[in-house]
Amino acid sequence: MKFSYDFFFLINFVFTALAENSANSSVVKIAYRAAWEIPETNFSRLGLFYCRIPKNGSTLMKIVLCDLYRYFKRISFTPKFTRDEEISECQLQNWYEKVKLLKKPRWELRQKRELVKFSVIRHPIDRFVSLYGHFCEQLKYCGETNIEIFARDLYNLMSNGWKNSTANGKIFIHARQLIYYHAQPQFWFCNFPLEIENYHLVHHNFDGETMKSELQMVFDEAAVPRKYSNKVLQHVTNSTTGNAMRDGKRRNDHRKNVESNLETMRYLRAIYHSDFELFEYS
Repeated sequence: MKFSYDFFFLINFVFTALAENSANSSVVKIAYRAAWEIPETNFSRLGLFYCRIPKNGSTLMKIVLCDLYRYFKRISFTPKFTRDEEISECQLQNWYEKVKLLKKPRWELRQKRELVKFSVIRHPIDRFVSLYGHFCEQLKYCGETNIEIFARDLYNLMSNGWKNSTANGKIFIHARQLIYYHAQPQFWFCNFPLEIENYHLVHHNFDGETMKSELQMVFDEAAVPRKYSNKVLQHVTNSTTGNAMRDGKRRNDHRKNVESNLETMRYLRAIYHSDFELFEYS
């Protein structure tokens, strides 16, 4: 009895698909949902709209935007590079809403009525490593764990939500809501499914140069004078925040461990499949 090539191709395809489904049967992709956000975390001033995505240099961005805002409003301050800051001075001062400003702003805002929208995106693996370093190694919110166990616990947390007290492994109950917020896929934020075309996507990177050049394009479009944008963008390469993992060797070791562990990668691709695909991260 003879079989056509198409028949053999079909049989091979079916068995391959079954094998893949079997290997991944316990790691179902987490469906899209709108992000649970903390109020008042975005920035909408100076003709700019910054959509904050946690674990993407968001503390640093608030420091950059704070200095820019103070230059614009002629609020007196001493420019300085930060060390281990966790919140900007503007946030502490409620963006100076109660301060009476007697002088005209330093520059005219652009005439177009639409805000220049931007957000910072990051490779999902680097973002996950940063999450682990901050909450598990620095704050000790994950119990006796390692990065592989944390990936599984995080998958269960994102699948079941922070209110399920039995399904989230070693992550401490009091920290689950906070970790859930910071771990949400980037694509869940900023109303990206409908508005991604309207955003400048700034790429987070560790040397800071790509991020600086892409932010410069954003500020140029918003008609920010180079005299001031050049000053505030120095923070990107010279300031640090309290949430950052600065041990480059440890960070790289974590990333290698994640990438070499098939089970860990299955969990991460199930959580962050939209980030890998839509932001074109391999």
